[in-house]
Amino acid sequence: MSVDNFGSILKNLRTRAGLSQDDVAKKLAISRQSISKWELGMSLPDITYLVPLTKILNCEIEELLNLKRKDVDKVNDIKVIVKKNIKTKEYEELIKLYDNGDNNKSWVYHTVRFMNLDYNEMFFVVGLNGNELVSAANIQIHPEENDYYLVSDIAILDEYDNDEFRKHFLSTILTILKDLNCTKVGAFVDEDYKELYEKLGFTKVSDDFIFGTDKRSVSSNDKYYELIISQEYYCEEINKDTAKIIAYGLIKKKEKYSKDVPGYFKQTGPMLREYLMYKNTIENEKVYSIMNGKTICGYTSMYYEVDKNIYFRCDLKEEFLFKDLIKVATNKVKEFAEEIKMSKEVKSIIFYVNDNLLLKEEFEFYRKALIYCGFKTTDNVEFILN
Repeated sequence: MSVDNFGSILKNLRTRAGLSQDDVAKKLAISRQSISKWELGMSLPDITYLVPLTKILNCEIEELLNLKRKDVDKVNDIKVIVKKNIKTKEYEELIKLYDNGDNNKSWVYHTVRFMNLDYNEMFFVVGLNGNELVSAANIQIHPEENDYYLVSDIAILDEYDNDEFRKHFLSTILTILKDLNCTKVGAFVDEDYKELYEKLGFTKVSDDFIFGTDKRSVSSNDKYYELIISQEYYCEEINKDTAKIIAYGLIKKKEKYSKDVPGYFKQTGPMLREYLMYKNTIENEKVYSIMNGKTICGYTSMYYEVDKNIYFRCDLKEEFLFKDLIKVATNKVKEFAEEIKMSKEVKSIIFYVNDNLLLKEEFEFYRKALIYCGFKTTDNVEFILN
C-alpha cells in the first residue's frame, strides 16, 4: 500500500461521504491529526483501522486500497503533498529542480541522505503535476521545540513559477504545518519572495539567525522571518469518553518506551481510565483533558495537600510534547489555586519531574517547558511556582 496513494484515496472517499477529518477521527477514537497525517502521506494507519474505515466511508476494502489518485489542492492541476522517504526517481527530480550548480547538488544529496536515515526531523513538501515534480520546499523541525518549524529552499520550475502558484504553494505548506500542531514557523526569505511572505503575515526577525544547526548569514542575502500560528489550546474537565482516549494513548506510549520489569505492576487502559475518573470525584482535586480544538493531547491533574501545597502533573501524548500545552495547563492550575485560596492557605504549586510520573525520555522537555511557564528549580526534579 503506497503512502501517497492511500492519502489521496482516503481524502476522496471521506469527502464523498460528506465527513470531516474530525468526524472520522471521532468514530475511530483517535486524533484528527492522525487522519491528517494519513491524508498528507506522512504515515499509514495500522491494519486494524482498515475495516472500520470502510464502514465509516461506506466503501469496499478494494476501493480503499486500490483506487487511483485523484487530483487534490488544484492550481493548474498541481497537487501539494508531503514527501518523507525520497526514492531514486524523486531524488533525481529534486536534483533537476535545485540545479543551480554543484553546491545545490551536494545540498540535495546530503539532505535526502539525512532525511532517509531519520526523517522525523525533516521532510519536503512538493508540488506534483501528474507524476512530474514541479516545486519543493524543505521543512525542518526545531531540535528543541517540536512545534516550531523552518521553511527554506523553495524551488519551482520556471514554467510553473508565477504569483498565483507561489501563494498557493506556500499557503498549503502553512496549512500542513498547522495540522502538525505547529505554533511558530521560521523562514529564510530572499528578496524575490519577501512581499509574498509579508502578505501571509510573516515579519522579519533578523539578518542572521540560527535555527538548530542551520544558519544563514547576511552574505547569503536571505533574511530570517517568523509567523505565529494560532492553535486552539484549552483544558476541559475530564469525562468518561475523554478519559478512555487519554488512557489508551498514554498506555500505548508507555508500552513503547518502558522496559518490562519482573514483578512490576503494569497498568492497563481501563485501569488508568477509571483512576482518572475517580481522581475527579475527590475533594480538592481536579483532572482536565488538555485539548487542541477537538483533539485530546493529554491530561493534567492537580490536588491540594495537607502541607498546604498544590501538586500538579501533566502527561501528554508523544506527538503533543509542546510547551504551550504545558502553559495552558499551568494557567488552569493557577485558577485552581485561586479557588483553593478562598478557603485555605496555599504555599506553592509543585511539579515533580521524576520516574514516578514521567518517562525518562521526556524529562528534558518537561523541565524546559516548566521553566518557560515560570517554575523554579534547584535540583531539576522539584519545580516550584509561588
